[in-house]
Amino acid sequence: MNARTFGFAIKRFLRRRAKPRPGSGLPARPRIVRLMWARRVAQVFFLSLFLWLLFETTFRGNFTAADERVRMPLPVEGFFFADPFVALITLLSTHTVYRGLLWSLGIVALTLVFGRAFCGWVCPFGTLHHFFAWIFPSRYGKGARRIEQNRTHPVRQRVKYYLLYASLAAALTGSAVGGLLDPICIAVRSIGLAVLPAAQYVTGATVAKLGTSNVAPLQRGSDAAADFLATTVWTSRQFHFHETWFIAFIFIGLLFMNRFIPRFWCRVLCPLGALLGLISRYALVGMEKDHEKCTDCDLCVVHCQGADSPEGGKKWRQDECHMCLNCEVACPEDVIKFRLLPGLRSATRKPDTGRRTVVASAAAGAVFLPIARAADALDANYSDRVIRPPGAVDEKD
Repeated sequence: MNARTFGFAIKRFLRRRAKPRPGSGLPARPRIVRLMWARRVAQVFFLSLFLWLLFETTFRGNFTAADERVRMPLPVEGFFFADPFVALITLLSTHTVYRGLLWSLGIVALTLVFGRAFCGWVCPFGTLHHFFAWIFPSRYGKGARRIEQNRTHPVRQRVKYYLLYASLAAALTGSAVGGLLDPICIAVRSIGLAVLPAAQYVTGATVAKLGTSNVAPLQRGSDAAADFLATTVWTSRQFHFHETWFIAFIFIGLLFMNRFIPRFWCRVLCPLGALLGLISRYALVGMEKDHEKCTDCDLCVVHCQGADSPEGGKKWRQDECHMCLNCEVACPEDVIKFRLLPGLRSATRKPDTGRRTVVASAAAGAVFLPIARAADALDANYSDRVIRPPGAVDEKD
């Protein structure tokens, strides 16, 4: 598709969106446009909820009442409890069903109805990638190069399934190492141990600087902001964590990869997305395409979040679709529709991972635990009676 054809397709799309449907007096496809805006509102809401619950993990009480059990007043672990990947590796590694993790069945039910809607509507880490990709668009953000980046790349998009199989095999041997790759865990670890302490340091330095400015309004404003943050986001004491620089480096690196591959984490590495992709094979809602109407304008591919082949003439990758609905809104010919109980004969409903590679991935995960313990990574300091929080130093005799 050359630049001239692409420009013509954009103009035709804008003209058609401006015209009402014949006899209706309404803009074209108002229902799907409203759903797309509902998705954006849902993304903002769940990201805000996630951050608020993360802020509420700061303990501002005291331990004077030693006979009472200390608990957070809010369900700050809610996103963990609703995470099917965390629930599954916990079940496999501990052979125990924890009551709180039963909330993850709600996400499984959502996926069985709407496919990977969690990835496009709810997941806070996915929303962060979506947001940063919007602020800092891909270097391949225009024309044919963007279309190429948004097409399905099977080799690239298989990686997350191999990570999923390796994580599940490791869990069967008793290791929950797969949790290191869970998007909710990464978001909590990165924001809680890197972003917030860095923001607290910058705020403290700014307040100290303004305190010596001898400008009364600036002093009062900075003090009020510092007091508000100390009572709602963090405490008045500066947070310090070991290896914060490494956590921040990984977090920034993952976000930066959106400059090259849109929604890089979601498409390539996310094991939770891979698990939901497997479950979405049985979803009740899916895409139907009228291939005869397609004019190959590729506007659906330009706006696709999951690289799931929404264009006509190709099989839709149901396991990769984030249900963002951008393709149906962008399509000028009404080729694409999402329906309940669609005919999915033209859809690919499962990942095309090779059997041998799956076995090799599972084997790699299974041997992780014995290799790690043989290398003194675990057994040297292991005790089933000692609980060490993240960042704790070794006990001294």
